[in-house]
Amino acid sequence: MKVTLNHILDTCNALALSSSLAGGGGGSIMLSSIDVTLFPCVLLGLFTALAGPASLGRVDFSLLTKLILRVPSMSMSMPHVAVAGHVQQHLGLPVPIPSVRHLELDGVSVIWNSVSNLKYLSLRELVDERCPSVGELRGMLARSSGTLEWCKLENVLPMDEADSLDAAMYEADDEPIRLSSLKSFTISAKPLTVASILRSLSFSPTTQLRLFTSLHPSLHPSLGGDLQDILPPNYRLGPEVSALRLGRNSASFFRQARPSSSSSTPHSSDQVLLISSASPVPLPLTILNSLSSSTGFYYPYYPSGSIYSTTFLTSLDIAVGVLLHLSEQNLRLFLAGAKNLEQIWVGYQCDLWVLLRALVPTGQVEEASSDAVDVPCPNLRLLSFNKPADRDRWWKFGEMWTEAVVELVILRARFGVKLERLEFWRCHGIEELAVRARMSEKIMMDSLDSVVGEVVAGEGY
Repeated sequence: MKVTLNHILDTCNALALSSSLAGGGGGSIMLSSIDVTLFPCVLLGLFTALAGPASLGRVDFSLLTKLILRVPSMSMSMPHVAVAGHVQQHLGLPVPIPSVRHLELDGVSVIWNSVSNLKYLSLRELVDERCPSVGELRGMLARSSGTLEWCKLENVLPMDEADSLDAAMYEADDEPIRLSSLKSFTISAKPLTVASILRSLSFSPTTQLRLFTSLHPSLHPSLGGDLQDILPPNYRLGPEVSALRLGRNSASFFRQARPSSSSSTPHSSDQVLLISSASPVPLPLTILNSLSSSTGFYYPYYPSGSIYSTTFLTSLDIAVGVLLHLSEQNLRLFLAGAKNLEQIWVGYQCDLWVLLRALVPTGQVEEASSDAVDVPCPNLRLLSFNKPADRDRWWKFGEMWTEAVVELVILRARFGVKLERLEFWRCHGIEELAVRARMSEKIMMDSLDSVVGEVVAGEGY
């Protein structure tokens, strides 16, 4: 159904008349919830009908506890969907909303200083005059410090962003806003905005923080290109990250170290993992291992001091298609630092060579002694290959990869790193007995139990 301004006005008039006939509040409409997604011209009509001069107070907002207003993103750049004179006009509900506890706004503003005691806050695509200032954002959070449980700030661009790191706006001595009930906090913005907001907040240890931003030293002289530069001084991220999933575009997360003239071999402990922003062109941010200049490596733009270390990883999930764009050298360096990695889960890949070669022991492998050999992931106990159920089967796996996987498992066991479990889920051409038989042929007189504890093949989980 196509909603027009007349539809909105007729509905409001009908509701007001019904309320008046029923003796309810002299013809006023008492609303507890508004949830609409409308083009700008229609939304402006709604605001006029509900809160404009002609409404004569026929709408009572005192009981409004849930407010969701959305504008289709494409409409903001499409003049033909807006009424004359209102193209790119400020869209805002011009009435106070002190009782709202659930607030979701997409491209629409409200009277920010009337917002308090929120439980759920979601602001999206708020730019220029539609976006609250950094001070107004802090004010809303401060007034909801004891009640706020979920907060999402997506692509927020305050007009005062250039001054958002001004010392006058936030002094180190100020008491941070403690969000004691917060379960999840998501923010997507430029570094200046993120830094200014986060530096005035304090989270509980159980709060999940999701951060999307672009970091580069050239963005601002006070930001050195490290995540720690934008985190609040009173908030520290612990290094004990035990599980990591490499998903789509993970190749952009790795930055290859370039050896200097005094060094020709990469130092595995200084391999870094990078995260990108939500922008189309990933900009890197160091989060793994300190970048010590003593190793003779040159990392442009990235100072020493990072947050996460691969040392604590025990589980690695490599999602579908990741290996296609990941270099063997970068993956090898990454795995070399994952000394405590116990489990590797591998989704469907067109080419497994990058991973299989990265797990091969290096050094003098022809020697009988394991002292002369470096085995990546020396605590690896589980290697699992799995084709997701919604993607049919991992066709020709047996034909293409059985031999390489068997040789890898045997070679690692030769140097004291025995797999406890080798799994093949939804892998075409793989049978448990055939894999074990092939291993037995390769090791000849040695016991198969010295190579792998268990081989499992099936339809997955």
